[in-house]
Amino acid sequence: DQIIIGWTGTSINYRYLYGIEDALQQTLSRFPQAKLMVMAEKPPSFTCLPKRQVEFVQWSSDFEVEAIRRMSIGLMPLESSDWCRGKCSFKMLCYMACGLPVVVSPVGMNRDVLGHGEVGFAATTADEWASGLAALITNRAARASMGSKGRSVIEKVYSVKKLAVRYSDLFRSACGQMPHSCQQKQTSETW
Repeated sequence: DQIIIGWTGTSINYRYLYGIEDALQQTLSRFPQAKLMVMAEKPPSFTCLPKRQVEFVQWSSDFEVEAIRRMSIGLMPLESSDWCRGKCSFKMLCYMACGLPVVVSPVGMNRDVLGHGEVGFAATTADEWASGLAALITNRAARASMGSKGRSVIEKVYSVKKLAVRYSDLFRSACGQMPHSCQQKQTSETW
């Protein structure tokens, strides 16, 4: 019954995780059965989280999916900056693909992905992070429902099968706007 709150990424992005450390400390203190798992290339340096409730996992392409599947909740904190508004929601999509509910900053594409349905919680303040985590920790049915909805969103909107069709349509549309000499080089076999 241990709850594993998970984050995956590169250590250069630890600053976003450190930005919610107070909310994580409050959550881990309130729920001693919970643990934070961090998967990256090197361990984080938290200042106030209890070491017994933090697990570091060395990132490996061979182990990544298995580690995410061990998680109960996925985190994607970001700051509201131009840089972060331009980031994709890769972490969030990875968690959802593995059937996890998420607590994320509603910044950039994260806001768009959250708009597809009840897949998790948006959080901008420490209180929102703590309350979103608490809601998922204390409600197994909500975790399961949001995780299932997240997986469904991935299959319907972000799967390779769905994206291949969208990219194909985009390329076909772009070819229709090419000069005539470029169009002649295209054949039906290209598509």
